[in-house]
Amino acid sequence: MSHMSNVNSNETMIGARGSADNESGLPAPLITPTGDNAGGNAGVETIEQRLGGLFGGDETKTKENANKDARLFSTFRDLEAGEVSRYYALQQLPERVSGAHVSGDIHFHDLDYTVPGGMFNCMLVDLPFILSREDFPIGNTRVKHVRSVETATDLIPQIAAQVSVGQYGGQTYSKLDEVLEPYVMYTYRRELARALENATRVAAEMGVAGVEPLDKSVALLVASGERDRMAAGVGEKIWDMSVAEAKKRTESIVYDSMEGVEYALNTVQGNGQTPFVTISFGLATSWAGRVVQKAILKVRINGYGARSKTPVFPKLVYMLKEGVNMRPGDPNYDVKRLALYCASKRIYPDFQSVDNTVRDLGFNPTSMGCRSFLSYYENPETGEPVEYGRFNVGVVTLNLPRIAMQTESTSDFMRLLDARAGIVREALDWRFDQVREATASQSPIHYVTGAAGVAMSPSDKVGDLVEGGYATASMGYIGVYEAVARFYGGDWYGNREAVEFSVNIVRRLDELARSWKAESGRGYGVYGTPSESLCDRFARLDTRLFGDVENITNKGYYQNSFHVDVRKNMSPFEKWRVEAQYLPYTTGGAIDYVETETLLKNPDALESIVDAAVAAGVRYFGVNQPVSQCFECDYSGEFAADVRGFYCPDCGERDEEKISVVRRVCGYLGSFADRPVVEGKRKEIVARVKHLRAGDAPDAAGVADVVSPSV
Repeated sequence: MSHMSNVNSNETMIGARGSADNESGLPAPLITPTGDNAGGNAGVETIEQRLGGLFGGDETKTKENANKDARLFSTFRDLEAGEVSRYYALQQLPERVSGAHVSGDIHFHDLDYTVPGGMFNCMLVDLPFILSREDFPIGNTRVKHVRSVETATDLIPQIAAQVSVGQYGGQTYSKLDEVLEPYVMYTYRRELARALENATRVAAEMGVAGVEPLDKSVALLVASGERDRMAAGVGEKIWDMSVAEAKKRTESIVYDSMEGVEYALNTVQGNGQTPFVTISFGLATSWAGRVVQKAILKVRINGYGARSKTPVFPKLVYMLKEGVNMRPGDPNYDVKRLALYCASKRIYPDFQSVDNTVRDLGFNPTSMGCRSFLSYYENPETGEPVEYGRFNVGVVTLNLPRIAMQTESTSDFMRLLDARAGIVREALDWRFDQVREATASQSPIHYVTGAAGVAMSPSDKVGDLVEGGYATASMGYIGVYEAVARFYGGDWYGNREAVEFSVNIVRRLDELARSWKAESGRGYGVYGTPSESLCDRFARLDTRLFGDVENITNKGYYQNSFHVDVRKNMSPFEKWRVEAQYLPYTTGGAIDYVETETLLKNPDALESIVDAAVAAGVRYFGVNQPVSQCFECDYSGEFAADVRGFYCPDCGERDEEKISVVRRVCGYLGSFADRPVVEGKRKEIVARVKHLRAGDAPDAAGVADVVSPSV
């Protein structure tokens, strides 16, 4: 049964003033006479007006990205350039796309990096290819063949800094434990040779019979297995002592190396912000791979600085796989437990189920940045799926609540959805065409050094690299909750008809994306938009058109993608089950999460929640726990919030130098004391309920409940 939210009748069909989207007479894209924020209304505002808002401290311009500190000269200059880029980009876009963006029917993301054309969004950096090259350029120098883990990890922040200024989205170093294995082993063999040199020298000096000091070259041959150790006079005792010493030394080197990566990634700047880097790991079962996994987690657990603050970057993703780390007795189960402890203390790592990812995508790529995922693509020569080096050209997001408020029935909604999706395709094709025209010299790190999996000549055009599915483009969506609330009321999760309608929305988008791919060969995908500032922009624009509509515009924000209403009280297990229904149709990227009290002293409860997500079929998820700190009174936990921002609930401290407020913004974390967010996102964060509170006891029953039939 339908329970339609009341919408001002004078505004409901306001788009009908223009020409129709299609022959059905449904509303055309809205053109409103007022300026707006991120992606802004350059079709109306002059450059002077746009820059005036920025200089005047308009928070919709200065706080649109929680990773950008507008107080810094470098960041503010980037924001200035972005406003100019937006203005000219909207003049270059196809007229229908520009009009739909300006009005708020769609959102063309990252217009501030659209001029000049050719930059793309996010990627999986082909670190294996770069490190394997005998000689490669980076910046103004060339690097010889990399051998040790120290050199390999020293290069990661340098590569990340270069990549970040040649694209505008996140970059991921996927399965870093597996990638670094050979470099760890080189370092181990080097340290073993040193230990053997030292041990045989000491033994010979002590007069141990049959032992002669090994010179460096022989020690290296013995350490690498190219020379028989017994023939070289290395007995069992010396060997065992040397191996233990080499492993201990290598583990220390790897820890220091990963600590260096974390510090460096948080100190370099690109495009006015810290490079948005994600690192995934967890599947390597070798000694070397496990050393990397443990080092990544221990560095994060220890935090940074004298006050042991929680880092925001890099984002960590721990991969879960049956038979590898899911159960006691699995070879990496101990590392899973360490990852759970780390998540309780620092929120990260998030988790990715390999089995669920392969089920939905056909292979196991890591997310690019916070949630964007690649679609399946095979190397035409080998027939193997390709992960590293691929990228996403851009995102364009649909305003689902507006479609709902412009239509009177669910069938009309679906027809208008199709029409608006057609505008999105036109926008994405424009993105593809722009990237095609770029030359390798415009971003050498991607196309010459090899971050994009190729080593082109500087004069080469990117061209067909974007075609055939190697590159992807994302049709995003926001506000499934609000769109369904329009027809079925705000509390619709127990209504089977409403739930089916909500799933059908996302399913239809997936059908359209697949049909476009079949027609053109291009890699379109459906994407659950994180909407850091877009949740605010769309809600503000629609409030002007439709007024305060209960459960839709009156909240001041829209829900991310298909996410359950953040105000809805339900268990973690129920939330996993509800949201898992949308995942098969959102293969271009999505993240799920639940909110809990701190589980630092209850790792079994956290493990139950994590295992339940995997059992429910969730691919990629996080568990948000309070980790904020007050250095004035030593409080640690959940901070309170009001219109002025966050503050310590014990002593009331607000000074950003005396508190650390780390919360999940959308797919990634934000340090809110240092870099506040826009009003709509702040309201959404404050409205989030706890899905598990102190005293609740999730157990195996919760895991069983999560795989029960859909509501």
